[in-house]
Amino acid sequence: MRIGIAGPIEIISLEKYLNNRTDGFPKGMGGTSVNNLIHGLLELGHSIVVYSLDPGVEKTNILYGRNLTIYIGKYRNAARLRMKDFFAYEANQIGDFIRKDPPDIVHAQWSYEYALGTLQNKVPHLITLRDVPIEILSKKKDLYRLIRLLIHIRVVNKGKHFTAVSPYLSEQKLMPRIDRIIGNSVLDQFIALNPKTLDYKKLKIISCLNGWGKIKNPVPALHAFAILRKKYGKKIEYHLYGANFEPGGIAEKWACDTGTRDGVFFHGWIPHIELMQLLPDHDILMHPALEESFGNTLIEGMAAGLPIVAGKEAGAVPWVLADEFCGMLVDVRSPQDIASTLDKLISDPNLYRSLSERGLENVRTRFSNRYISEQYIVLYQEILNKSRKQC
Repeated sequence: MRIGIAGPIEIISLEKYLNNRTDGFPKGMGGTSVNNLIHGLLELGHSIVVYSLDPGVEKTNILYGRNLTIYIGKYRNAARLRMKDFFAYEANQIGDFIRKDPPDIVHAQWSYEYALGTLQNKVPHLITLRDVPIEILSKKKDLYRLIRLLIHIRVVNKGKHFTAVSPYLSEQKLMPRIDRIIGNSVLDQFIALNPKTLDYKKLKIISCLNGWGKIKNPVPALHAFAILRKKYGKKIEYHLYGANFEPGGIAEKWACDTGTRDGVFFHGWIPHIELMQLLPDHDILMHPALEESFGNTLIEGMAAGLPIVAGKEAGAVPWVLADEFCGMLVDVRSPQDIASTLDKLISDPNLYRSLSERGLENVRTRFSNRYISEQYIVLYQEILNKSRKQC
């Protein structure tokens, strides 16, 4: 099958499939879940053509490789320009790429410009929903988010086939009929062979949060760690990764001002591949976010064998953790609840080992890259069969 993927990618993560090194080429706009899917489909023997965009290019770039072609168009830097024409410039490039090099089916990521461009063509399509635009607008009321919501509504009304990455996401307002719930994945190479046991000489808690804000909810987590630090002293550490958590950044300044800085290490953003490599060096993943439409960090932590402590009312989090089968669900607004749960986990080596084992089982059976990719292949074939019957 020749499969089109319309969405943001990280080009260097696909370098091993390309004929040439990616030095000097644009980096791409990210999209770990999209990259993982491309890996999985290629490993299953399918041919992939990617339609993507990047603000670092001025004209179309085309990269070729073994069963892989990547088209990279221009993504305008100025938000006002993107808003002015409702992302038509970006969508038109995606549509042009598909017309120039049509696959059997196009799988568009998110319900915005990539889906708009996909729907310009009559090629069979699938659109994966990955966020809730009306919720995003409610949390940040501005024209940009309103336009994104209007694009989503247009896509929902025009599209035929949709997946959502969690049941929680599928149940939100202004969502279409969902063909299938298919979660995100972890590359199989990052799934640990064996569960972890605690080394009580040095306990390392980690959080990976994208931004210092209300939704990611780092403040109760820092207060909770301060409680643990008083009990365990220097043998317990808290490591924070992500934007706004760099040394000297707003998170560290806040911690210094509030007396919660002791034992906390601020690392900031690092490339995803580096994060995946260092996760196994930690003991527990604490995820204090108030809401997640999925939560890639959760499955990445489980893949490394880390027990998870996360929010019991945080959107898709309970579903990802199989309702405490492989994690501990808490009131993430309460530093005391977070701290006491972490303390219970640290104090009970049998509980810790059990959660590590079950987390690995959860990832292998529900979120491994091969399993998720195979689910999509089945759905692509169903859509293609329906399309042939309609013709």
